[in-house]
Amino acid sequence: MNPPITITTQIIGTEETNAVNAREVHKALEIKKDFSSWIKGQIESLGLEENVDYMVFTQKGENLSGGRPGTEYILSIDAAKHIAMASRSAKGKAVRAYFIEVEKEYRHQAMAPAALLPVLTQMSRSIESILAAQLRLFERIEALEDERTTKERFLCEETKEESYTKEEEHLIMHLKSQGKTNDYIAKKLGRTNAAIRAKCTRLRAAVAAKLLENDL
Repeated sequence: MNPPITITTQIIGTEETNAVNAREVHKALEIKKDFSSWIKGQIESLGLEENVDYMVFTQKGENLSGGRPGTEYILSIDAAKHIAMASRSAKGKAVRAYFIEVEKEYRHQAMAPAALLPVLTQMSRSIESILAAQLRLFERIEALEDERTTKERFLCEETKEESYTKEEEHLIMHLKSQGKTNDYIAKKLGRTNAAIRAKCTRLRAAVAAKLLENDL
């Protein structure tokens, strides 16, 4: 097509779409009727909706032909193809074919690596952010595991089996039967609170096992 119709990206209503100036379509179709009457007739006969299929604005500056500033119409590509097809002429078929070919080219460009670079860059940053968060989480888990291991080792050192004489064991059981606390018993025997607590647990278990054995 010579000259080609300029295709731009416009906001029609609330949608961003590929669009053309209706005057260029009028010229490309070689319409003899004046532009204003022609475009109004197309809108009415084809049922085109303002801010859906087209938008209207007043051209700023002086009208080169004299008179008031001209009214311009921007058509969506779909509306322009509809108008070209409805013209039922060889020019109309050529204009419609041109729009279809340009849209195919736009789609191919949109899928090109250069066009995808900003998207891939953002995806890469998102992945790096996720990996960094995972690394911080793993480091925190390792720190908690080290802390737990240290506490378990300390607890084992405190509660490891200590040797008690029979008299000490009897004294522990006697004091517990009187309601004495582990802290009291520990001070009485010169042991740690944790060691007495562990010994009481073992003594209770031994007594329970003995009672069960007698029942059997």
